[in-house]
Amino acid sequence: MDKKIAELAKQARSAEELMKAAKKNGIELSEKEAEEYFDKINASEELSDDDLQAVAGGGFCMKSASSFGGGFLKQPG
Repeated sequence: MDKKIAELAKQARSAEELMKAAKKNGIELSEKEAEEYFDKINASEELSDDDLQAVAGGGFCMKSASSFGGGFLKQPG
């Protein structure tokens, strides 16, 4: 992939926006090419449903704080 196209794809919010930015920079892209470049660059930034659930705080711990020696906020003695 051309370095300039990759840069433009990172800045674009859609394949259509990528096509317009490329054209302004003297690069002709078909709609299909723009979609492929945009998807390839932006795919690595998307999270799967499982990833989203993992970072959304959907899980919990069954052990109480006492299981860890009195809790995490125990002051050093």
